[in-house]
Amino acid sequence: MKKKRWIIIIVLIALAALFCYSGRFRTYSTQDAFRKDGGRMFVQIPDEAAQCRFLQRRLPLSKLYMYAFTLPDDAAAQFESYLTEHYHLNQTDPVQSSAAYWFGKTAGECAEAENELDAFPLYLPFSRVTERDIAQAEVIVYYPKGCGSRSFAVLKFPDAQEYICFESLTR
Repeated sequence: MKKKRWIIIIVLIALAALFCYSGRFRTYSTQDAFRKDGGRMFVQIPDEAAQCRFLQRRLPLSKLYMYAFTLPDDAAAQFESYLTEHYHLNQTDPVQSSAAYWFGKTAGECAEAENELDAFPLYLPFSRVTERDIAQAEVIVYYPKGCGSRSFAVLKFPDAQEYICFESLTR
């Protein structure tokens, strides 16, 4: 009986260790390495991008994909034009569940308590892809979790043309 109990304890410890290991943050310096390891990108990085940094975390019930890059001025204008067209950011009276509602606000403004389920997730590990304060970043695209189990955003620091993208999935 004692042998059976020890086997069960060892199996439970092994499962806990495996769960902890699978939940670690993985960082990458190239897009190829990020994608090869299962990284997912909802917005493609333009070819002109520099200083790319990637992060992912996969748990059994949630996934987080995050990446940051900088663009030269002309490529940044094309990238933002694409986002404006693709996500219909030029709506005149957008609803809160649309990306146009959040466009132009800072992440800190979007994180305020009155947004409840739609509050921007400042708690995510943005410091692993940028040294700057994410609350000061300008929101270009943001679909909050209140819309379902998927949340994603494209943020920008205008003075450096630095873009931060993240996607968070939960089941």
